[in-house]
Amino acid sequence: MKPAGWSILSGCGCAILAVIVGGPLIVLVCWLLYEFADVKELTEEPAMVIAALVSIPLGIILGALTGFLVYRWKTKKEPHSSR
Repeated sequence: MKPAGWSILSGCGCAILAVIVGGPLIVLVCWLLYEFADVKELTEEPAMVIAALVSIPLGIILGALTGFLVYRWKTKKEPHSSR
């Protein structure tokens, strides 16, 4: 597979993983704050909005960064020895 294909595939995979894991994790933190820290403003609706507003942009940034790094890694040429 070409380096561009690898970078797109790894970037999308990392972004999807960040959204799938990050969203519920933020909702869990909001629920724990609601239950145990007496932060009563964090009901279900604000927690879901906070999770979406944090995890989706983070997933996009993390996916783009991962794709860029994989592209650089795949296109990097090894130095040839002169012997």
